[in-house]
Amino acid sequence: MSVAVNIQSFIKNKLEEFNISRKQFIQESGISSSVVSGLLNGMRVNPTLKCLIKIANYFNCTIDEVLGRKHYSLPLDIDKTMAYNDIVNNIYDYIRCRLEAQNITANKLSQLCGIGENTILKSLKEHKTKGNLGTKSLVAIADYFDVSIDDMAKRLIHNKD
Repeated sequence: MSVAVNIQSFIKNKLEEFNISRKQFIQESGISSSVVSGLLNGMRVNPTLKCLIKIANYFNCTIDEVLGRKHYSLPLDIDKTMAYNDIVNNIYDYIRCRLEAQNITANKLSQLCGIGENTILKSLKEHKTKGNLGTKSLVAIADYFDVSIDDMAKRLIHNKD
């Protein structure tokens, strides 16, 4: 399934499961009505990371669960208080570390992930001023590294038992 269909299905199922109206979800999640409508109608195909975090936090789940990445959707404790900028910085730090560890360039990773040639390089250089990777690119990178997006973002709380 596509990212848009997975998100659409996730939200519809959760709204039904918890008997939450669309209006209530919009008011409580902090996501605009136009974005929610686009997600529920499958018209918003590449929502922002900020939007995904709001959905995950609202339903107390992982970003991976929202995206339908079931093998990373285990019941885990998540840090819902983490600032958005910290999440973004953690993701980019993770990508940089993996590039260095695997001795590959950002352009090579883009190629391996099947995304635009300069997508990752440009995002690494400009993420603090001009935005972030799109959802599809982020999923492609996480799939390539076989890692949870929430692990990349350091949103997971690992118990020391």
